[in-house]
Amino acid sequence: MAAILVPLAAFGLQMALWSAIKPYVWFLFFPAVFFSSWIGGLRGGLMSTALSTVLVWYFFIPPQFSFQLTGPMALVSIAMFLGMGVLFSLSHERLRNANRQAAEALELANDANRQLQSANGEITRLYEKTLEIERLKTQFFANVSHELRTPLTLILGPVAKRLAAAELTDDERNDLDVVDRNARLLYRHVSDLLDVAKLEAGRMQMQYSQVDMAHVTRFLASHFDVLAGEKRINFRIEAPDVLPAQLDVEKYRRILLNLLSNAFKFTPNGGVVALTLAVVGDDAVVVVQDSGPGVPPELREAVFEPFRQADGGSDRAFGGTGLGLAIVKEFTHLHRGTVKITEAAGGGALFTVTLPLAAPADTKVLPAPTALEEEDASAFQDELRTRPGGMAADIHAAGPDAPLVLVVEDNPDMNAFVANSLAGLYRVATAFDGREGLDKALAMRPDLIISDVMMPRMSGDAMVRALRANRDMDKTAIVMLTARPMRRPA
Repeated sequence: MAAILVPLAAFGLQMALWSAIKPYVWFLFFPAVFFSSWIGGLRGGLMSTALSTVLVWYFFIPPQFSFQLTGPMALVSIAMFLGMGVLFSLSHERLRNANRQAAEALELANDANRQLQSANGEITRLYEKTLEIERLKTQFFANVSHELRTPLTLILGPVAKRLAAAELTDDERNDLDVVDRNARLLYRHVSDLLDVAKLEAGRMQMQYSQVDMAHVTRFLASHFDVLAGEKRINFRIEAPDVLPAQLDVEKYRRILLNLLSNAFKFTPNGGVVALTLAVVGDDAVVVVQDSGPGVPPELREAVFEPFRQADGGSDRAFGGTGLGLAIVKEFTHLHRGTVKITEAAGGGALFTVTLPLAAPADTKVLPAPTALEEEDASAFQDELRTRPGGMAADIHAAGPDAPLVLVVEDNPDMNAFVANSLAGLYRVATAFDGREGLDKALAMRPDLIISDVMMPRMSGDAMVRALRANRDMDKTAIVMLTARPMRRPA
């Protein structure tokens, strides 16, 4: 091996030069051991050290050609050479190990870098795909919303015309009221989707007008007076007599209606809703607070995200698309304002919206509108109407021997539609949430239960599990009606 050849070469060279370098017996063997350990590592260095010691001891240390020692200095030189040889060998072995580990680490780093580059490429591809999906989603919402608004407008117009006719019977007027009410509600949801699509695409434009903000605020709040009376809610409004401001009236209208709708939605009967408009510096500050359950701190940012709802489970008390507060935030930001949620002093939620009183410089400001639009307000109220309920004797007459069907549905219009559709052939009882449905089912023992899934107090699937746990009801036929994907109840 190469490490052994080095001391042999040093031996041959020193024999040739011995007369010139005598008496330096280790002259060429120190570098020989150094290079041997560098070439062969620990094993090669130790073998080279041992071989060099034997060669020098026998051939160069007096007396030559003998292993005898004439003095202690010769022994000391041999010991020093052995120590240096071992030191060279250990040092080069550690260096070789360090170099090998560095090479392995470099290779691992290169592998990791290659994997990272591959992962970055995949992430970039997925990100671009996500952007494409978001673009297609936004375009889809915009297209669908736009295409739905036209037929809805063509439904609402003729329905309004028919409702204005005097010759309608009570049943006809009731049916048209149902169509008008639900078409306006659908129109509002479609408008929300279209607005979100425009916001995500950056195509929402501002149209500032010179308005009396106090008058607009009181006018919009007045739409909730009837609802406040129905729910026995103490609805308080505080606003200055006049407050000139430059706003996009339509967007401010949507901000305030969504905030008030949210407040009335979560305020229990007999609670309090307060609306305050004040001026702080160059800003108008709108505060809407309620005495409902409030918003947990961990959700106070999330509720402003599109399609997010604090009350989003199957047993939520109210429906909705989860777009109202998202639109509030985006329309507020378009005004260069801010919106935040805190806890009201007496509990409940407190929303604070801050809007600049003046439009940005060099912005075109239109004159005050001659009239304020009202079409959204009734849709907000219809969605929040108090649901009927109770254990009233609501079995429709269809003969005493007819099978009994229990309809459990929280939407009053849908509940009435299903019940009236069955009433000619069956006895029909109705309930408006899962808890009431469970109580009536246990009390009445119906032959069939038709139930929604998403309902307040108790969801439909929770009601089914409770019924199946009862021996007397575990064989009762149950039909679940829902547009939401669900697992079969146990």
